[in-house]
Amino acid sequence: MVNIKPLDKIADKWAKVTPERAPYYEEGIKAPTKDWATEAKKGQAAYEAAMRDPNVLKLREKRIEEVGTAKWQKKALAVGPSRFREGVPVAKEDFQSGFAPYHEVIARITLPERGARGDPKNYARVKAIGDALHKRRMGVS
Repeated sequence: MVNIKPLDKIADKWAKVTPERAPYYEEGIKAPTKDWATEAKKGQAAYEAAMRDPNVLKLREKRIEEVGTAKWQKKALAVGPSRFREGVPVAKEDFQSGFAPYHEVIARITLPERGARGDPKNYARVKAIGDALHKRRMGVS
């Protein structure tokens, strides 16, 4: 039999010690040993192969069932709001540059004339926006 500490002791130590390692986490991001994008691209073929494997795809569904909504909510509520509050302002420039091409498309659209409330031709206005955005997304416009 393997001599291992009790699980609760291991978990307690992990929860106590790991947050103190945040500077190492930050250091690893600032000065990675290899370029993240280059290494991520190298894994593309493996990712595509995994996504074609029905067994891999089933693992996702299995994990969702194991976790369930209650655990997801508990964890998301425990860490999500503070991360969201901190993350949104930091991501402002990324949001702006990411949305800019779609903003340009929307700004160029000439909408069909509006009909009376409930008039089916009002859907043409929505369709014009949807079609233009879809073309942009697909690289057509």
